[in-house]
Amino acid sequence: MCIKPGAVQGEAVEEHESGITPESQEGEGREPESKFDPITNQEEFDKRLAQRLGRERAKFSDYDALKAKAAKLDEIEAANKSELQKLSERADAAEKRAEKAELESLRAAVASEKGVPASSLIGRTREELEAGADELIAWRDKNAPPPKKVTTATSGGGLKSGAAANGGTALSPKAHAAEQLRRMRAGN
Repeated sequence: MCIKPGAVQGEAVEEHESGITPESQEGEGREPESKFDPITNQEEFDKRLAQRLGRERAKFSDYDALKAKAAKLDEIEAANKSELQKLSERADAAEKRAEKAELESLRAAVASEKGVPASSLIGRTREELEAGADELIAWRDKNAPPPKKVTTATSGGGLKSGAAANGGTALSPKAHAAEQLRRMRAGN
């Protein structure tokens, strides 16, 4: 409490740190007192001070309850936020799995259509995958080894394994050697 400049001598006016005086607060929800009685003794001052302190304490009487409720609300919001974050993360993971499955399905379909291995295809759209498959096919055709020419001399005269040249059954090596020996003696 201090003496306000310009106040009547002996008149004490309360002024708070914010610069707001009780007179300026009177319009804020309180009925202004009809007349001013100057404080003339210590007893009256103590009485008015106790009244003022009582009014201030009444303003903040539920402060602890409000503070506890605010803390509980913060706790609930934090729990809800973490639940929302968990749900959001699960939804994101499900979307990623779905995208991956769609891409794998698309990759397998393009690979099947083009006749190339699915693991060789790279891309995220059907067009990219088809373009990659076409490039792979072009590379394969360009780098394919020339087909081997099969000659009858190297392949045993076009005979299948186990077949005899005379159309009969194949002779054992011993029988074949004996046949060759007879032909030599006969002059054939």
